[in-house]
Amino acid sequence: MPTSIWKSVPTLVRTRFAPIWDELPQLTVVSVFPGWGATVWLEQCVAHLAEHEPETRVVETVTRAQLRRHLNEVNPAEQLVLVADSLVNAVDDNMWPRILAELEANPRLRVVMTSVDTPPFEQLYDIDVIALSERDLAFTEEEVEALVELTTGRAQPALATRVGEGTYGHPMLVTRQLRVRLGQQYGSTWRIAETSPLVFVLERSGRRSAGGAMRPSKIWQVLHGARSLRSFSASQLQTHFQDDANLVDSDFAEMFQRFRYLPFLARSIDFELGEERLMWAANVWQARLQELTDEERTAMFEQGLATARAHGRLTGELHYLMSLGRFTEADALVAGNYQQILQVIDDVQASYIVEALIDPHETPALSIMQNEVRWTNGTPIRELLPRARVAHAALRDRTARTPQDELDRASMLAYTALFLGERARTVRYLDYVLELSAGPLGEALQGSEQAARSRAASHFGLLLWVAVMADQMTTALRLGEQALRYGTSSDRAQPQRQDSLAAVEDFLGLRQLGEHALPAGHGIVGHTLALRLVEEGRDAEAIEVLEAPVFVRIAAAAKSSLQTFTMLVRGLAAPESFSERDVQRALEKSEEVWNDAYPSTMSAFAALTVYLNQGNRAAASALVERVGDADDYLANTMRTIWDQWHGEYESSLGWVQPEALGDIPRFSLLNRVLHAASQLRLQRAAPAVRGLNAMWREFESSALLRWSLRYLPRASVEAMLELEGQLDGRVVAVVRASLGDAHHVEWYESFALTRSEIEVLELLDQGLKNTEVASERHVTIATVRSQLKSIYRKLGAAGRAEALEIAHRNQLLGREAAPEDFSDHGTKPIRAVPRNGERGAAPVPPVGDDGTAGGGGGQDSFPRSTAADK
Repeated sequence: MPTSIWKSVPTLVRTRFAPIWDELPQLTVVSVFPGWGATVWLEQCVAHLAEHEPETRVVETVTRAQLRRHLNEVNPAEQLVLVADSLVNAVDDNMWPRILAELEANPRLRVVMTSVDTPPFEQLYDIDVIALSERDLAFTEEEVEALVELTTGRAQPALATRVGEGTYGHPMLVTRQLRVRLGQQYGSTWRIAETSPLVFVLERSGRRSAGGAMRPSKIWQVLHGARSLRSFSASQLQTHFQDDANLVDSDFAEMFQRFRYLPFLARSIDFELGEERLMWAANVWQARLQELTDEERTAMFEQGLATARAHGRLTGELHYLMSLGRFTEADALVAGNYQQILQVIDDVQASYIVEALIDPHETPALSIMQNEVRWTNGTPIRELLPRARVAHAALRDRTARTPQDELDRASMLAYTALFLGERARTVRYLDYVLELSAGPLGEALQGSEQAARSRAASHFGLLLWVAVMADQMTTALRLGEQALRYGTSSDRAQPQRQDSLAAVEDFLGLRQLGEHALPAGHGIVGHTLALRLVEEGRDAEAIEVLEAPVFVRIAAAAKSSLQTFTMLVRGLAAPESFSERDVQRALEKSEEVWNDAYPSTMSAFAALTVYLNQGNRAAASALVERVGDADDYLANTMRTIWDQWHGEYESSLGWVQPEALGDIPRFSLLNRVLHAASQLRLQRAAPAVRGLNAMWREFESSALLRWSLRYLPRASVEAMLELEGQLDGRVVAVVRASLGDAHHVEWYESFALTRSEIEVLELLDQGLKNTEVASERHVTIATVRSQLKSIYRKLGAAGRAEALEIAHRNQLLGREAAPEDFSDHGTKPIRAVPRNGERGAAPVPPVGDDGTAGGGGGQDSFPRSTAADK
């Protein structure tokens, strides 16, 4: 290798090997793995000394005996540099004390050597020493470019940028990689190496040094022993070698840092333990497996499994169980820890699960996870449903021996029902789990060991997700409380459970009540922080929270909840930032989860919030119809808003009874505010005042009140201020503060025009005169004049021009007639959605094998031998 390529090495040499002898360090150790250019570095040092220190005698020793002899024969009168390449490796090699003793005794002696390990610092504190590692032998960007040109014969900047950091300092490996890339990308005729460069380097690292009989380096022993682990962190190395007396006191953190620069190890993040991990390159790992016999391979996997269990790494345990073919144990592991595993699974493990031959009859939980990973990777849901149904049936047919086993089964049944899109069944399973927890399960867990309680907490955390997706927020609250009850601070998933429960509480409005209400950002807030900021009128900060990059590893079933919060916040704070297609895409993703023809009503409510603030009436109309027969507080709140939007204030009062939503303060308070606004539009101040004051007495939440006022036009908020003398002073203060918030909502006025009157207005808008209107409608001119008087009176207009201006401003042209005035046609206008009590669809009962209602334990029925069957 030409000297010009190794620009950094001569620089280091000049820095330490200056012409002044006293500045030359007593000991220079290039502490690297074999094959990393250490020999080339030594050659550069020798050449530099020959040029700049000609009076210095330089001896290159090639055997340990030769090195020992020269150490014994040092002449104190001469300047001597001993060069030793790979003659000493192990930190406990007896050669180290000899070298250090001679350096202390002979000030004119210098030693320049390569090794893998170096003695501990406390042994070197009296010695002037410089120790270089792989990190210090890295190429600079200019050196890489020069090496590319040297290797390929041409300047290839694109190739230079692709030289991996792990190959720095290893010219042979860089050369081979560049040749491979050159052949793959540019059709070069250079021969591509048959042996992978990464495998070659690993083999090179394992060769014995020139000394032959030396003990292996500790760092090499660790690297060699780590080959039984598919991946490892610094702490896992310590766990892996905790029973090795020779390595137990080793500095595994420092070794791990050295390993980070090896080209056959790839860096990754362990999301389960929050650690940096190193993973063997795929071809190196495969080469390792191929060189072992079946017995050796099994022993290696057993050792890796033991380490994973001792280290508490679920994904590692799953990998080794599957590698050993112990799928029943792997299924039990997944069933008991589904949420945690799914959140932290890495790409390599995901690929392994996708490609595994998993029988849904025998290992249903593992099969469901495989389906979900495949769905995440882009497999259409319709291709996965048949196997999911088989897994669901297998779970249902299992018999639980203990309450804890029944919780395992019921939890996976609920999750599988969610995956299958069975909304009603999902809710039934959730209710069953809560019944179970209040009965035999709760009793069993009271006296259980912490491991069993933590397992139960894991299930409740998973089911909280399921409940949120099924729009069962109060059920999610109870499940979250159970998760925290049985989990402990030592559980790694406990902070996430706290976040999830806090998010549910914030959505329901439970942490915003009374004098102990928590402001946004206080304590654990989950992903509802943006919503809490909007409650306080801090719209810009809320948008910043949404725009912050977030890496989320969650189940397919929980993804639309994040989209829901985004729409809910942006719909109020920045509705213009959403296109109709954005909203439709989010609704479609929610609909993908369910097969009953409508999306999550929580997602639908958030979408209506966007459309309401955009004034997109057509999209909102289609959305309200899309919700269909859904009959929960979210769907009915949507209908309340829809009626108000179109000036149908009387009918808006019939959808929700706010006092029935006491356990959902956010929507109880919102509906009270909406009702008060409708009463004011109907000129009924007294019930509006009673409703607002009763609302404050029950909830006393300035945050929720301010949020609710965002669903009203500014004029309605100002109308509430006119009641200042009759309202609680704190209500007035919140209403006044909310005027500083953005109010994008615009309602149509309720002018009670008949269809005939609307038609007259439309003809006037076309420029027709009264006589032409009469002719067009086949009525007398007197009838037209009478209708005009009625129109002017209802609109409060002084004449034709003002009437048309009001009609355009309130988008009256082309509208249906008001529902309270239909006498001229004799029929009521068709409503977009049915009212309570008018729905024709009954709840869907359980379906048995014969297709009839009732249980039976068939493929599509509820599980056998549980309360959910009854």
